[in-house]
Amino acid sequence: MQILVVDDDALITLMVSESLKFHGFDVAVAENGALALEAVRQRRPALIVLDAEMPVLDGFSVLKTLKADAALNHVPVIMLTARRNARDVMLARSLGACDYIAKPFDILNLLQRVKAWAGRRPGIGPSPARESEPSLVFGEGPDEAHWLE
Repeated sequence: MQILVVDDDALITLMVSESLKFHGFDVAVAENGALALEAVRQRRPALIVLDAEMPVLDGFSVLKTLKADAALNHVPVIMLTARRNARDVMLARSLGACDYIAKPFDILNLLQRVKAWAGRRPGIGPSPARESEPSLVFGEGPDEAHWLE
């Protein structure tokens, strides 16, 4: 089962994708909205983590395009963005986002939500063998990462 992570910030993409991989998910990444749509059509991910503010095509446009396509509108989309005002949250929900997480964010919260949304569809989720492994936690500073047992 594959999750597509879409963000133009390389550090966010790396942190999210590596954390998801550690927890047993297969992950693909895209750095802008146009590449995201291409990846969705080619890879058919089971879930998408999507930034709002990106070059070429923003996340809201990507979400609108996905939800208008009968072959793709079933894919859950979690918005992960620095845009935190209520209007943007409402826009994302009205366009079909299943969840909305504002940056800065807690990686454990994102992992929990990915697992929750993935668990709502049969056959989606990390491999059971990985469920009991420790979690990677990122702190405030660049060198503040540690494993929780």
